[in-house]
Amino acid sequence: MAETDELERRIKHAQDLIEIISKMPVALILTTQGGFIERINPRTETLFGYRAEEIVGRHLACFFLGWSEKSANDTTNLMANLKQHCLESPCDTKMQKRDGTEISVEIISSELVTSDGDRVLFCVLGTSNRQVFGI
Repeated sequence: MAETDELERRIKHAQDLIEIISKMPVALILTTQGGFIERINPRTETLFGYRAEEIVGRHLACFFLGWSEKSANDTTNLMANLKQHCLESPCDTKMQKRDGTEISVEIISSELVTSDGDRVLFCVLGTSNRQVFGI
């Protein structure tokens, strides 16, 4: 009985986390260390105009102007630049939507160790409509 209660508690906790991630106001992009997209949240779909099934498996370079996801040199250099500038520290940059529209964003990344290996989580916040107010 105690094992069943613990299992139910863990399932409920996992469901709660899924709900939180799906409602986050930032785009979340999980990639391999090499930058290949494995998972995105709904906000990523909204911000960039891609459905998950269109973007999973592609390289993160598809979101960046001037970087080719088909060039090994570009993909390697992009990931090195992101690691240098955005790892655990937010940076402002330009990215592009599916339709080629350029958008201003704030991006920060974290390296993760998962049961499937090392990954990188990118958190992207569109800043084009950022409002400033005083309290």
